[in-house]
Amino acid sequence: MTLRTTIIQYSLHILLIIPLLLGLCSTMRGVNPVTPRLLTLQEVIDRAIQQSPASKYAFNQRENAYWQYRNHKTSFRPSLYLNGNLPDFTSTNSPITQPDGSVSFKNINLSRSSANFSLNQEIAATGTQLFAASDIMRIDDFERNTVAYNSSPFMIGLRQPIFGFNNSRWTKKIEPLRWEESQKGFQEEMEQIAYDACVLFFQLLNVQTDVELARQNLKNSQANLKIAKVKKKLGIISENDFERINLSVYNAKKALSRATMNQKIAAFGLKSYIGTDLLENILLLKPQEIPHLTIDVQKALQQAITNRKETPKLKRLLLEAERDRIRAKRNNGLTANLTATYGLTNTGDNLQNLMDKAEVQKMVKLSFNIPVVDWGRSASRVKMAESRHELIKYEVDQLQQKFEREVVVQAEQFNLLYEQLETSEQADLVAANGYQIALKQYQNGNLSITDLNISLQEREQSRRDYINSLAQFWRAYYKIRILTLYDFEKNMPLIADNPKKD
Repeated sequence: MTLRTTIIQYSLHILLIIPLLLGLCSTMRGVNPVTPRLLTLQEVIDRAIQQSPASKYAFNQRENAYWQYRNHKTSFRPSLYLNGNLPDFTSTNSPITQPDGSVSFKNINLSRSSANFSLNQEIAATGTQLFAASDIMRIDDFERNTVAYNSSPFMIGLRQPIFGFNNSRWTKKIEPLRWEESQKGFQEEMEQIAYDACVLFFQLLNVQTDVELARQNLKNSQANLKIAKVKKKLGIISENDFERINLSVYNAKKALSRATMNQKIAAFGLKSYIGTDLLENILLLKPQEIPHLTIDVQKALQQAITNRKETPKLKRLLLEAERDRIRAKRNNGLTANLTATYGLTNTGDNLQNLMDKAEVQKMVKLSFNIPVVDWGRSASRVKMAESRHELIKYEVDQLQQKFEREVVVQAEQFNLLYEQLETSEQADLVAANGYQIALKQYQNGNLSITDLNISLQEREQSRRDYINSLAQFWRAYYKIRILTLYDFEKNMPLIADNPKKD
C-alpha cells in the first residue's frame, strides 16, 4: 500500500466521523419543543372506538334500536288509561224535533262532565283485544236547574277479527329478529371502526417510513458528497460520478420534502377519523408483537353463522316476505270482526242511585266485508306478493352463499399472511445490512455509485414491502373479526356491551 493511498483512506475515515459528531451536536441543540405522542396500533383503535364520530353514530343507532324494541315489547303489555272531559260546557240554540214531528229551536245551556277508566290487553297469537272499563257522566242543565248521572260501573268486552290478517302475530316474530340484528350489527360496526382505524394507521406508518428513509438517504448522500469533494481534489473520481453524487443530494431533498407533505396529509386523515386534536403531534410505533394464529376455516364459518347479523337478517327477510304473501291472501276474501260487551249501566239524579238497581247491558256485533267485483285487483296483489316471496327466497339463498364464501376465502388468506410476513421481515433485515455494507464499501472506494444506488433501492423496496406485509396481516386480522365476530386469540365471541336490560 502506497503512502498516498494510506493518506486518502485516513482522510475518508475522518470525513465519516465529522458528520456524525456534527449531527449529534445539532440534535442536542435543536430538540423539538413539541414532543410527539407515541401511539401503538391498539391505542389508535381504542381512541377510534371511544371518541370517533363513527363510533358516536353507532352508539346512537344502538340506542335508537333499543327504544324501538322496547316500544314493541310494551305494545303487548296491559295498558291502563284514564280520560275524560272536565267540563264540556254548551250554551246555544239547537233545533229540537217535537213529538208531533215539528222542529222547534230551544235554548240549550248545559255542562257535561265525563270520566272513563279502561284496561286493555292484546293477545298477539289470535289478534284478540280484551278490555275492561268503567265510566261515568254528569249533565248539568242550567235551563231546568237539574242534574243527571249516567254510569257504566263495570263493563268487559272483546274485539276479535275473523278470517282476517293478524299483524300482531307476525310482528312478535319479526321484531326480536330485528333487535338481534341491531345488536350484532352494532358489534360489527365496532369491528369495522377498528378495521378502518387500522387502514389509516398503516397509511400513516407507510409515509412515516418514507420520511425516515428519506432522512437517512439525505444524510448518507450529504456524507458521500463530502467524500466525493475530497476525491475530486485528489483527482481519484470522474466528473460524471461526482455530478451523479451531487444530484443524489438534491433528489434526496426532494424525496424528503414530498414524504413530509404526505405524512402531514396522512396524519390529518388519521386524527380526523379517531376524533383526536388535529394539532397534536403523533408518531406511530410499528407493531412488534404479531399474534401467531392458524384459523380453522370450519370454525370461522360456524362462528360467522352464529354471531353475525346476517343470520337473523335473512330470517327476518323471509318472514317479512311470508307475512306479505299471507296478508295479500287474507285480505282477498271474507273478513269479519266480532265485538261483544257485557256490563252494568244505570242512570240517576245522584251518585247513590247509580248503584241501585243497575241494569245489565249486553252487546254483540258481527261485521263482515266480502269483495264482490274488483276487476282482478285482489288477485293481482296476491300474485305480486307470491312472486316477491319467491324472489326474496332466491336473494336470501344468494346472500347466504356469498357470505359463507367470503368467510372461507378470508380465513384461508389470513393463514397465508403470517408466513409471508416472516419472509418480508427477514428480507428487510438482509436488505438493510446489505445497504450498510455497500455504503461502507463505496465510501472506502471499493464500490461504484451505480451498485450503491441498486443497494439503496433494494433497501427501500424491502422496507416498504415489510410495512405493506404488516398492513396486510393486520387488515386481514380485523377483517376476519368483522366477518365472524369472534376473537380467535381468546377463543370467545365478541359480545356487544349493552348496559340496558329489558
